[in-house]
Amino acid sequence: MTKDVALYVAPDGGWGWVVVVAYALNNIITIPIIQGFGMVYNDEFKRLNISATQSTVIINVNQAFGMILGMMNGPLIRIYGYRKISIIGSLFYATGIILTSFGTTFIHFVITYGMMASLGLAMTTAACSLAVNSFFKEKRGRAMGISMTITGLGPILMPQLVSVLLPIYDSGGTMLILGALSLHGLIGSSLLQPLKWHAKRIQVKENKEDDIKSLLIVNDFSSIVIVAVGLGIAKGIRTVYMTLVIPSHVSLEKLTSASSIQSLVNGTLLIVFGPILGLIRDITGSYLSCVILINFVTAIAVVMWLSEFAIIRCKNQNKRRKRKLEPA
Repeated sequence: MTKDVALYVAPDGGWGWVVVVAYALNNIITIPIIQGFGMVYNDEFKRLNISATQSTVIINVNQAFGMILGMMNGPLIRIYGYRKISIIGSLFYATGIILTSFGTTFIHFVITYGMMASLGLAMTTAACSLAVNSFFKEKRGRAMGISMTITGLGPILMPQLVSVLLPIYDSGGTMLILGALSLHGLIGSSLLQPLKWHAKRIQVKENKEDDIKSLLIVNDFSSIVIVAVGLGIAKGIRTVYMTLVIPSHVSLEKLTSASSIQSLVNGTLLIVFGPILGLIRDITGSYLSCVILINFVTAIAVVMWLSEFAIIRCKNQNKRRKRKLEPA
């Protein structure tokens, strides 16, 4: 059974490039602030008698809360459009960061940073991502590559800014300034104009009996949900333990410097490899090669971590043998 439906054709350029810059403008400010939270409040939490366990809870709530409520983003964007949801998300995020600057208790940080900022970031990210994908089809990989390249500057520049502000304004003042900077996200969100303002409208015939075939091995709803749950669990576990790797190998005095180096490397890799993924997508015409490359890099990380685990285990065994051989 077929019927005529109206579709908006992605312009693959034009105002879409402004949308790409708007997406990057949001990311270059919001994401590094989230990543640098521990750097800003590392010493302040000790003064406020907030334990390491409580600080971990604050960070984990921030990571999880927006994801948990992310199920609402789809329906909200369909009803109100990505522009309005992005503006609301930017307001939530900026308000959460600004209120965090006045925090003195564990509950305060959980509510403002853990919940409000996380929810705002999740709403903005979902809306901006949909906007970019709506404006691009053939050049989608290139657009996302440019956006990620600009975004990669954030983790490089933000730690430098924080290191300058902290000695002058302490943790609260620094976070207040970062909250003010995050209000620039409203500018980016305002630039997400609706697709129908810039796209051509065409009439096409839709066949209700045709299914969209996926490149994935699984293509039914139940299987995709299972895979998505598995990926979510794996990502959650990885996120928690990734934050513990550097602190377990670096002294507390050097933790801030080590985190800055990590942010610098992350930003550099984003700048280098972001456009490469987009280029591969444009050359091959498929995301399959990009997924294979990402999985290959992930496999390298797994091998490195397993090697580290084996080396540490061997060192510990050698230490135990030496202790046994030492005279009592």
